[in-house]
Amino acid sequence: MLFDAGKEGASGHVSRIQTDSAAPDASGGSVFAVWTRPLDDQPMAGRLRTAQSIRRAIDTGGAYRSAIMPSILSHKSVWRFAQAGLTLLGWLLRGQPLPLQCALFASRRDIVDLCRIIPRHGVVYLDGIRLYPLARQLRAQRPTQRIVMDIDDLMSRRTELLLKNRQPQSLGYLTEQFSPFARRLISAFSHWLLVYERTALRGAERRAVAITDGVVLVSAAEADALRDMVGAPLSARVHVIPPPIGVVSPKPAAFDQVQRFIFVGSDGLTQNRLTIDYLIKLWRRLRPQTPLILFGRQWRDLPLPDGVVAAGYVESLSDIYNPQSVLVTPSFIGGGIKTKVLEAFAHRTPVIGNAETFESLGLPDYSLCVTEESRLEELVLHPDRFGSTFRQAAEQGYAWVQARYTPEIFADRWRSVLALPRRTGHDAQDRRVAEPV
Repeated sequence: MLFDAGKEGASGHVSRIQTDSAAPDASGGSVFAVWTRPLDDQPMAGRLRTAQSIRRAIDTGGAYRSAIMPSILSHKSVWRFAQAGLTLLGWLLRGQPLPLQCALFASRRDIVDLCRIIPRHGVVYLDGIRLYPLARQLRAQRPTQRIVMDIDDLMSRRTELLLKNRQPQSLGYLTEQFSPFARRLISAFSHWLLVYERTALRGAERRAVAITDGVVLVSAAEADALRDMVGAPLSARVHVIPPPIGVVSPKPAAFDQVQRFIFVGSDGLTQNRLTIDYLIKLWRRLRPQTPLILFGRQWRDLPLPDGVVAAGYVESLSDIYNPQSVLVTPSFIGGGIKTKVLEAFAHRTPVIGNAETFESLGLPDYSLCVTEESRLEELVLHPDRFGSTFRQAAEQGYAWVQARYTPEIFADRWRSVLALPRRTGHDAQDRRVAEPV
């Protein structure tokens, strides 16, 4: 189901709702999912691929319906801005500051409309902490209905890391929905916005655990941090489900030799921008003979040194990873799980990174986890000397992904958290592997 952006009356209020044709089936366990953005016909990135995998995991028996929650950016109108502002003010007066990213989805009328059309039976899946106002209203109306929130990354921790590293507020996929003037304004007041968001997000995350039946993160480290925030017994509601990595077919060829280094990611995300800037400076300083190819949409028009090429957005990962590529992705902002690392491993591509790159992956004794910049420089300047190291890293990563991050394991974990029936037959996985970690 989707709020139809093209059917607004004079007041700006959505007057018609387009619904999915599938009807819920209470006997099989129905799910109503609320998303914060469209999942289809969008440039693919790590989070969107994960969201599509979640949809596939829970849309298996004709018992799935969904809606997209409008925001004050995606569906601009005076009443939507006004209601979001009043909601933000009301929370402040109660001494419970609402995160600004939650306020974007806090129009009172939109929340009322969604609560009216979400069935009172079955499970409700909520896409992110930004839907906390909706979760709060649902819980007030339905004290016993199962509500699960997919937090993905612990945003309060991400905000804390941005402040610690003196980085600006990251707008993520919302970047293009802001005008250039608004982006400049946000940048000018970024520090104070981050200070506010850090406090507001911590409160929202704690309360989200309290009012839902479960919250899900991709990172074990961040799940532990959230459990520490809420304490027992609420900590039992915090689950970890790493993103899935589809099996590449046919089986990718084994790593051969280094003909290029690659990085994958848009500079619209702060963590990507920091890595891109670091790698550009590294190539400008060292002038290695092996080129660096940057894949992903780049918002900035940066001068690139010799040997660095911006290839832009590429639809297929198979066009990025090949037996002659090495992903180089040292990270400077921790948090979450770096999906690009898992995708590279799934293509039998070696990955050079640091401790933050491989956080929460649990990959033991990985030879390309570098702790000294001199080691990274050596790998970049003389890759031909480390052929066996690259091949070993590629095979170790490939085996690790196949054992722990398959779509089947991912689907079973999500269906367990949502209290849906387990799959049967050849799709069922060993329960010892499929239980949430």
